[in-house]
Amino acid sequence: MKKFLIIQARYLFSLVFAVIMFSCSKQEVQYDIQDITFEDAPDDFKLTDSFKKVHFVQLEMTDECAINMEKKIVLADSRILVGTIHSELYCFDSETGKFICQIGKRGEGPGEYLSIADFYYNSSDSCIVIVDVFNNRALSYSLDGEFLSENIFPAPVNYVDCIERSQNGYYMLSHKIHGGNSKNDYAYTVVMPDSSYFSFDPFAPVSVGNYMTAYAKHPMTAYGNRFTFQKFLNDTIFRLDNGEIHPLYKLQMNKPLATKEQIANFGPYHKREVCNMARATGYFVGFDRIYETSKYILLIPPDQSDQGYFWIDKKTNTGIRIPSSDNFNKEAKRAIEGKSIISVMGGNDRALISYINPMLIKLCFIGAFEKNPDIIPFSEELRPFFENADPEGNPIVIIYEH
Repeated sequence: MKKFLIIQARYLFSLVFAVIMFSCSKQEVQYDIQDITFEDAPDDFKLTDSFKKVHFVQLEMTDECAINMEKKIVLADSRILVGTIHSELYCFDSETGKFICQIGKRGEGPGEYLSIADFYYNSSDSCIVIVDVFNNRALSYSLDGEFLSENIFPAPVNYVDCIERSQNGYYMLSHKIHGGNSKNDYAYTVVMPDSSYFSFDPFAPVSVGNYMTAYAKHPMTAYGNRFTFQKFLNDTIFRLDNGEIHPLYKLQMNKPLATKEQIANFGPYHKREVCNMARATGYFVGFDRIYETSKYILLIPPDQSDQGYFWIDKKTNTGIRIPSSDNFNKEAKRAIEGKSIISVMGGNDRALISYINPMLIKLCFIGAFEKNPDIIPFSEELRPFFENADPEGNPIVIIYEH
């Protein structure tokens, strides 16, 4: 009997010890999630004061590089890369705007591609990589456009809308929602350095018909060795670090989050209709674009003219909302004053890239100076720059650098 009691005591001690150790191990993977509440920026708030340098340049237009319907802009060392919806990729000097070359071209020969799923800059190897949606291949080029190599991309890219690469060799892919016979079930795929991959964040019960559509233009961003992203129809910002996912910020949006079930009950998913529904009902349906610099995380909703731009200060863990509207003249004035950054289409850890359609030069920006004689631009060089810009030329790019 005594021996039995000793065995029982030892068993209970082992059990308690195991529970304590398990609890400790669970505590080690708990993350401190910060609640972020967004306060409206005061009238005298000047966003450009947060950046050390603001550089504006109009991209050169030639017979070889007339940009039409841009899709993505990437800053790569001293180069600006502009991709279009027509599977064209142009390279310009970031200081002068001078056209350097077209990166690759459509075709089936060496160094050619059929259609661009997306492109990115590999800073580790200082090369530009185009991912061909039809051949599932990654084509690498130098910053001067020289074709370097071609390899099979590790994961399927037939439904990919956006690709980001971390400095330590991980890839994060966002997918379009696809119906039909070969539907796509997940919003994201992560490719590991060993070429293995996994998918996560299911779209279900949201679905589409026999078509595919993007739910966001740039829902994740690479920052150093990690990624920052928002899941589909979610109000939490997540981080992906070395293949592990954890929540980072819980966003207090002052609007109820539309659930997947509610959107599914609304019918087949159409982004524009979902945005219209959100505006009419007051629901929050997530962000369309996310960018991260050394100081800020920028969150852009699908309808920024109605909701504005949302900034998270990474040092203080505070949020600020920059208001916006569908009045182009008003938004141009705010941009000139340095109170807002409009039409952000790219960024990296040290800069954000704003895009200005050349048609808006006279209509909005020159008009803002003429209608507001007391306007104080954030730079004295801004007015003569716009007065000398070509309204029939290529876009203007403004680079905000930390």
